[in-house]
Amino acid sequence: TLRDVEEQALWAAVAAHGASIAAADELLVRLAAIPAELGAALTDSAAIAAANGLKLALAAGGLSGVALLRLRGAPAALRSCYGQLVARWRHGQLLAAAPDVAVGPPNWGTSPAAADLMHAIKHSLDPYGTMNPSPP
Repeated sequence: TLRDVEEQALWAAVAAHGASIAAADELLVRLAAIPAELGAALTDSAAIAAANGLKLALAAGGLSGVALLRLRGAPAALRSCYGQLVARWRHGQLLAAAPDVAVGPPNWGTSPAAADLMHAIKHSLDPYGTMNPSPP
């Protein structure tokens, strides 16, 4: 268990990790998983990064299931890695990337498989879109 100075140093590193702006060869991603699956998500993240020839630095919270990933490498490899992470874990958010890296993968992970069904149910219950209006 971390206490006092060690704990403060950890949270300062986490804040610095997530707050910095991505360089041209970097991608910052927030990856969320069920806390019990976070270990597997981190193992997968490391394997996917290595398979794409990327360097990976991360900070993770075991109780929240949230990890901040900083990936560094070639733009095409960064795009591929992010796409693979989102396909595997679904709850990935692109925090920062160079414009040529951010093209392609969705910024908020994949849509649920039943998204069309959920939209149809909402429309049937709220045909005029007055409850929690959403963009068209």
